[in-house]
Amino acid sequence: MPETNAPIKTKLTAESGKPASTSGLWRLSEWLGIALYGALIIQYFLLWTNPGPDDGARIATLTMMVIFEFVLGHSGVFMSVFPRRIALFVFVPFYGLFALALNATLPGNAIMFLYCGVILMRMRFIFSNPTEDAKLKALGVSIISVFLFMICIIGFSAASDVLPKFGLTPAYLQTIDFKNIASSSGDFTDAPHAAMAMGMTYFTLLAGFEFLIYGLLRKRKHRA
Repeated sequence: MPETNAPIKTKLTAESGKPASTSGLWRLSEWLGIALYGALIIQYFLLWTNPGPDDGARIATLTMMVIFEFVLGHSGVFMSVFPRRIALFVFVPFYGLFALALNATLPGNAIMFLYCGVILMRMRFIFSNPTEDAKLKALGVSIISVFLFMICIIGFSAASDVLPKFGLTPAYLQTIDFKNIASSSGDFTDAPHAAMAMGMTYFTLLAGFEFLIYGLLRKRKHRA
């Protein structure tokens, strides 16, 4: 007769070697990140092509969000590499100061909400025990995001004069008094259409790389 008291093996995923329930949470967090990118892509596109008379603050916020993404990309690299105590007690408050500084230049608190959301996504490294494969994938995504940002910001800044303005014409920006709303100056605040184009392109490319790296469209087989 078979032994009835034999130890029961924890169900693991075939790819990661993590418990199935943990793997499911990680997969959910990966899809949540893609959903966030999708929402941003739509917002950048709509504000670029069809802004409304009351969208000045949103345009200023998403313009600054493009710049703030550079800070978030660096934070992802450091939080993936350093021990969790350093990530929690050093990098979280350190990058939080950048978030507060940028947030203070804009109406509302969208930058702080974004920072808190991204940090919550990355807390899974701080309060969990991810596999080396998961750490390498997250590190790879963070490094790619930094390189993508550098390429996009140089390219779209240089091409701002030839990019279509669509709804963000000089007449529209003057009508909503965008310079006073943005309360800052720079390549992107002076040409918000370039910031909208870059944001839409950057987050589209980043979402595509995450699909490939995390294999979100591949079925994951389980074994007992």
